[in-house]
Amino acid sequence: MATTYATVEVVVIVDSNGDIGVGRDEADAVEDYEADIQAVSDAGGTRRVVIRVKVPLPTPIELTGEVVADESGTALTVG
Repeated sequence: MATTYATVEVVVIVDSNGDIGVGRDEADAVEDYEADIQAVSDAGGTRRVVIRVKVPLPTPIELTGEVVADESGTALTVG
């Protein structure tokens, strides 16, 4: 069974003090930065970093096994 992946993208804005804003796109990152820190125009310079990560999508996994009883009655083993 082939694993299906989604590409997740996040934009981070970092100023010279190390303060950050994060969002799903640049507009969201700017909004986050400005809500928590200051106007981007007052930052004195920022760096924008785009992070893309491939993440496996959750899928049901089927497991098949057999539990065998130990005849001595002291343990169970999975075979």
